[in-house]
Amino acid sequence: MQRWFRLSSLLLTLTAAFTSILAQDYVEVRGSLPPGQVRVFVRDTVYRISGTFTIGGTLVIEPGTRVEFLPNGRLIDSTGGRIIADGRASATYNPNAANALFPPYTGYDDTDYFGAPGVVTSTISQEPTIHGSKESTIFSVDLGTDPNLQGLTPAKAVMYKAARLERGFNDPAIRLNPWFRGKVGSAIDVTPGRITFTATGVNSFSREWGHIIVLPGARAAFFRDVDFLNFRKDTTVDNEPIYLKNQNGTALTRAQQELVNDNLLRATNGGGGAISTFSSRTWIVGCLFRNNMARYRGGALQVLQAPVDQYAGSQFQVYPTVSAATLAGLGVYDKSINPWVTGRETAEPIQQNIPAIDNVNIAAAEGLTDSERQSVDDGPLPCTLDVSVKRAS
Repeated sequence: MQRWFRLSSLLLTLTAAFTSILAQDYVEVRGSLPPGQVRVFVRDTVYRISGTFTIGGTLVIEPGTRVEFLPNGRLIDSTGGRIIADGRASATYNPNAANALFPPYTGYDDTDYFGAPGVVTSTISQEPTIHGSKESTIFSVDLGTDPNLQGLTPAKAVMYKAARLERGFNDPAIRLNPWFRGKVGSAIDVTPGRITFTATGVNSFSREWGHIIVLPGARAAFFRDVDFLNFRKDTTVDNEPIYLKNQNGTALTRAQQELVNDNLLRATNGGGGAISTFSSRTWIVGCLFRNNMARYRGGALQVLQAPVDQYAGSQFQVYPTVSAATLAGLGVYDKSINPWVTGRETAEPIQQNIPAIDNVNIAAAEGLTDSERQSVDDGPLPCTLDVSVKRAS
């Protein structure tokens, strides 16, 4: 009887776990997110990166979310694009702060109700390398032109999307009830939790799986409390051009693409198991890298300088030109920024007057746009790394 009881308990546990797995939605992701658009990954869904997914807009990932990379799947954080994967984000919903079913509100999907005082409480965990006046540059999310949907914290944007409030006009259940998640009606609050990026092959022919590239001029690549697991970087995923047009939007021929992208692909192909970044706007805070590998170098991470535009000065130029006079007018980084970083050409320490291409750590205005920063971006400069790396056991 005792053995039977133990076996029954085990079967119940396995059944509950299996049911939980089946209840979770899976979404395949590839293609592109255009500039100005926002996409939110919520923890109720497992996202599978099955090809190249290029971020020109803003990708926000909720704490506790699992993102899986299939063979040759990769994320590219492009010029002006943002990836905000902050495991410390939080937002709390108080349905009693206002009555959504009485004037001046027209329902729980009313944006005025969403923006009413006390309905949502959300803060951003401070990052000391981002000046308070620049938090909006890195974190603020606009979900539309409505003032109540602008300047949101990442967690508040997650809450809006997780509650599917944009569908309220066509769904009485959303319009007439306090916010809830998906099919199970679970709590809508956004709570801190580690984000998991994991990669896996699918058969014996799988050669590499998972990779993230942060291109020069990215608006932000913010990873905090994220686990990067089992990424495998070989030489097949980064053998296709990343830039397909020049800075004027003219499509490049195949031969021109190969020349423009040559330096970029040479740096990333076979290197940087989980992440290759060319951008000073990269934060990797409280992250864990485990069981990642690369064919050549940087089993977990490689931090690089922007490659030289081989077509500089020609009609096929990809990166905008930044003149010597403009660079001279930017000022230089303070000695305290990162005294161990060396200069781009001379390998001199940062005390040797390296141009301040990015002022996100201070109140001073930015001297370059994201597009202009492409040609001079330098990942190691103010790039923030706080990571733990573990090899396969």
